[in-house]
Amino acid sequence: MVWFASILLACKPPVSATPEAVWHPNPPAPNDAIYFVLVDRFADGDIDNNAIIDRTDPQGWHGGDIQGILNNLDHIENMGFSTIWLSPIFDSRQEPFGEWGAYHGYWVDSMESVEPRFGSESILKDLSDELHTRNMRLVIDVVYNHTSFDSPLTTEHPDWYHPARPIKNWHDPIEAQTHQVHGLPDLDQSNSEVQEYLLDSTTRWIQSAHIDGLRIDAVRHIDPNFFPLLQRTLTETFGTVSTIGEIFDGNRRNVVDAWYQSGFQSVFDFPMYYAMIDSGCRGQHAGRIAANLAYDQWSKIPGEWVTFLDNHDLPRLASVCGSERVPLMLALQMSSRGRPMITYGTESGLEGSEEPANRADMNFDATPHVNTVRELLELRRSQPALTSGDTHIVALNANGYAALRTIEDGSSALVVVNLGTEPIELHLPEWIPSSDWTVLYGNVDIQSGGLQVASSSVSILEHANIQQNIPSSKLQMVQFNSPLPTSGTIKVVGEGDALGNWDPQLAPSIPSEGLTLELPTHAVLEYKLVHEQEDGTINWENRDNRYYLVSPSSDTHSIDVAFTTSETPE
Repeated sequence: MVWFASILLACKPPVSATPEAVWHPNPPAPNDAIYFVLVDRFADGDIDNNAIIDRTDPQGWHGGDIQGILNNLDHIENMGFSTIWLSPIFDSRQEPFGEWGAYHGYWVDSMESVEPRFGSESILKDLSDELHTRNMRLVIDVVYNHTSFDSPLTTEHPDWYHPARPIKNWHDPIEAQTHQVHGLPDLDQSNSEVQEYLLDSTTRWIQSAHIDGLRIDAVRHIDPNFFPLLQRTLTETFGTVSTIGEIFDGNRRNVVDAWYQSGFQSVFDFPMYYAMIDSGCRGQHAGRIAANLAYDQWSKIPGEWVTFLDNHDLPRLASVCGSERVPLMLALQMSSRGRPMITYGTESGLEGSEEPANRADMNFDATPHVNTVRELLELRRSQPALTSGDTHIVALNANGYAALRTIEDGSSALVVVNLGTEPIELHLPEWIPSSDWTVLYGNVDIQSGGLQVASSSVSILEHANIQQNIPSSKLQMVQFNSPLPTSGTIKVVGEGDALGNWDPQLAPSIPSEGLTLELPTHAVLEYKLVHEQEDGTINWENRDNRYYLVSPSSDTHSIDVAFTTSETPE
């Protein structure tokens, strides 16, 4: 009888808790803005999780943790940010490697648990819950390319890694994807067990901590075939998870190509970063920015750009541009297309030209740019044309430009930028009405440069029969004329498919009758001439890039250019 009862008991189904419903991550709002937190350097909210810390050591641990972020959410929310991106919060290496500290969290030991210095899985969930209560979102940083130098995985699963070979040629895509970045053990994402480990860890964290999005580190160094698998897994499991890829490359064509292959919803706009810094802080032609803004006229992009002015791998904005220039640069970023990302401490004027100085502790006592950030984010929220409008460059000179932002409902924003030290005059096209504009931000006529944003409720698209001038599908004939060399050919090489995307081998030649191209209106050409000799040798002209705004016209634009070996512009 006892034996029979035991069988009945064994056959009884086990009692289990009700499984948690599948988490459905929140997508970013159209006016979303991202605040990046390097966890160890933000705020120490729980002294009980401090192991050895030394805030006098710029390479040491400083005690920042997830509780510290929770304690300071008002600061972030009150500026107008709706998404927080955290640096890696997983269990990581503790000790320095040579002269470099481990505090940043990118030397991950394992994705199975939260780094104890940062807190616990439960406090991460508390942060997520509190953000969602505030109608905000949480994005975490995931490191798929490598592990820490002494991760247990290197001995438990040595077959998960590529052979230990350093990258020597950073332009070789095979080396970039299969060799070691700075000596870090390089995971082989083509290995099915590695795929399972990375995907299972990612989906578990999204479900357990209610994560809304992922920032993917070091995309250039990861097997590109892994990303479609990642995207498919996320979609099948959660419906949608926003992904932001770090494609660290200043060549826009390279970034867009990798973006299409990955399937990310967003990528960081490194080409725009370099353009804004070069034009806004280093005195280069304003066409650098205008050409980047107009690039979407050249080629369809697969998602949304995320713009930024610095990050934990780059010099701080205040160090590159000077603190007095920060408000103008923030206005430049916030009035441009894409979703803005600000690094913690930008509002505090943190400085630092290189690691670890660019990763200093957050200073809540000095916040000279808080009001600027708050005002600009409020401006973006109040003007849909600034967050989702098409961009049409309508005026350009060496020190500034004017961009018309339009949306389908007809509302518009006009952004006028002066990057110089003297007032400038930009001549707007006649088809833009001179009245019915309300200045919302700034004053362009100031000695130290400036930016002005104006709005109009008048439908620019329907005004005075100029609708045909605005759509990006309209093409304009542009003819390049140049004296022929005694031997070889002159080519026009620059941004965009029509100009070879800076590859002289793909760039068009200028024949004796001139080179005629059909180009999008309101595009900004950024280009140089090259002299290709008969033996195939390529000589670039020794001067800054050239710029040309393609404006609507019934006539063919004619550009007369001559190859120059001097640095003096024509």
